[in-house]
Amino acid sequence: GILLFLLYKGTQQTRTRAIKLWQLFIFPAVFLPLIIISAINALQPLLAMIGLIVGFIVGIFLGYLLWKDNPLISQQNGQWQQRGSYIPLLLYLFIFIFRYAISVIQHLQVSIIQTDLFNLLIGLPTGLGLGLLITIPLLARGSISH
Repeated sequence: GILLFLLYKGTQQTRTRAIKLWQLFIFPAVFLPLIIISAINALQPLLAMIGLIVGFIVGIFLGYLLWKDNPLISQQNGQWQQRGSYIPLLLYLFIFIFRYAISVIQHLQVSIIQTDLFNLLIGLPTGLGLGLLITIPLLARGSISH
């Protein structure tokens, strides 16, 4: 069910459309608690949180480079015209597949979950994806200067 919903919402974002700014915060707001809970439940939560924070910072930087021409074209009557892109769809799928793979590994490979690298990787890629997703509304709000 979740995968189908992500595919549906990601496909919608491939076309230019009118959107309210608050709607751009929905997926980051949904993913963030799940990622934090996963990091806290890791065998080495400090490493997982470091990975999450580093990934998030790198994601915002890459998002700025990727979207510095701002995918939000214009604002009118409280709505933005968002330029269509396949990037959000790919990010949704990346985060979903990565989270699924981490869950499977945690249940099947007991020895690998004890390594420092695995605990760092619990947060790093998902933080990266989250940082990339949050950059669009940050650019729109002017929180990141052009």
